[in-house]
Amino acid sequence: MPKIICPRCGQEGNLFSSKVKGKRYLYVSHREGKKTIKHYIGPADGYTAVNKLYNLNLTNIFEVDLEDVISSLLDRVEEDLEDITDVDEKLKKIWDIENLLELHMKRLRDAEKEEMGKKYGEKEKQPQAGER
Repeated sequence: MPKIICPRCGQEGNLFSSKVKGKRYLYVSHREGKKTIKHYIGPADGYTAVNKLYNLNLTNIFEVDLEDVISSLLDRVEEDLEDITDVDEKLKKIWDIENLLELHMKRLRDAEKEEMGKKYGEKEKQPQAGER
């Protein structure tokens, strides 16, 4: 069993698969003292029912193309908006989605700034005059 970082809890664990009712599913197992914890990761061959309904191109948690999923979700939002005939309801839905996207973009930018600060901010501090 390969060792991986569990996408559910962030701990190191063993990746394994198990067959249930003819389908194969992925799990990560961890040791907590004498107890073994298993976290469900997803189907080994993808989320077929969700893909058929929403066309999200979901595979399992390790192979998912997040940009493709986000693009598919936004396409679905556009389709759903076309079905709304009430102008006020449509504008509220657009506003809600826009605010949600802005919130997530801010979180991504803040996380990137923090990483860049860790990487470059404290790297090479030049000594000030008289500190040598």
